[in-house]
Amino acid sequence: MSDNKFIDPATLAGKIPGRGRKPSKMAEQVSKLAKGCPVGKGFLMDKITVSADNKAERGRTRSAITTGCKMVGWTDVSVSWTDTGSPLVVRKG
Repeated sequence: MSDNKFIDPATLAGKIPGRGRKPSKMAEQVSKLAKGCPVGKGFLMDKITVSADNKAERGRTRSAITTGCKMVGWTDVSVSWTDTGSPLVVRKG
């Protein structure tokens, strides 16, 4: 079978949306907190509170947390919410 149907993304002319975007400030802060955390352990981000009614903001926060954790090499992350609306971040892999 030929490899001709596959391309190298680096040779693609034009811009690919999302590629090379700078991570958010929250993602950068999360990466500092997550660095060195062993698998099975985590941390509580008690300075951040998001209401359970605000699904969009919870989604943005979860996304920033996931991005920050992946920046330091986590392969899998779990984000749970406390009853006060703060995220609990646990390294799964």
